[in-house]
Amino acid sequence: MKPKIKLVFYLLTIKYLTAFTQIQRPIFSQQLIGTGGAGVAMNSIGVELDNLGQMGFSEQNWLGASFQNNYLLNELSTFQVGAILNHKKINVGFHTHHFGTEGFQMNGFGMGIAKKLNEDFGTGLRLNYQNLNQEYYGQNHFLGVEMGVFYKFTNQLNWAVHWVNPLQMKSLDGKLESFSRLRTGFSYNIESVDLLVDADFANEASIRLGTQYTLKEKIHFRLGYAIPQPSIHSGIGLEIDKLLIDFSYQYHFLLQSSLGIGLRYVFYHK
Repeated sequence: MKPKIKLVFYLLTIKYLTAFTQIQRPIFSQQLIGTGGAGVAMNSIGVELDNLGQMGFSEQNWLGASFQNNYLLNELSTFQVGAILNHKKINVGFHTHHFGTEGFQMNGFGMGIAKKLNEDFGTGLRLNYQNLNQEYYGQNHFLGVEMGVFYKFTNQLNWAVHWVNPLQMKSLDGKLESFSRLRTGFSYNIESVDLLVDADFANEASIRLGTQYTLKEKIHFRLGYAIPQPSIHSGIGLEIDKLLIDFSYQYHFLLQSSLGIGLRYVFYHK
């Protein structure tokens, strides 16, 4: 890509991303990206950091990392590190992330706690801090709150809701507008197939549809689709002993392709 074209594309993409992500923590799980962002009610290892209600059901301690090359531009890459720890009857999750390059960076970290209240119901809470650093505009600091609820109607049907409220703490040059976000959805399991549907409400509403097919409990194939900002998603997950590897691909009809990889190592199982 020619330098001038790349610069224009970069600036337009930055504007697009800041408009539609509402200065919120990026998705950690490449599983969810592979299913089009659908999966707020998915009951699966690896999605706990994104689905607080389900985090209380986790019976594994794991440490992981995630890398997302947004639209195949290094300047728009996101790198994250996260972990889930079981502590008595409460599960604790940690994460940190870095997005962008020297002229536009977003860094953050957070900690959450979640609890399974009974065999069917779980809930969780997390606090996030984010620092947005823009060249010529200075820094902006955000404190975000996330809450999640997960409920099992049956062994096959799950429902969940996840609410995010980023609150601006400080602005050195003007005020950045930020929005609350609400995700809710269902997952339905038919033997080796998970069917996922989410509704995502932020500054505009979106619908996300996804599916995951599991082969011999070790290989996971994923597909997803999101509207009204249309994007097609796919992914594959591999379980090799205690190591879990996830790959994702996203094609956005405006911003083209993105690739992602996630690694998780399970070092304890109840």
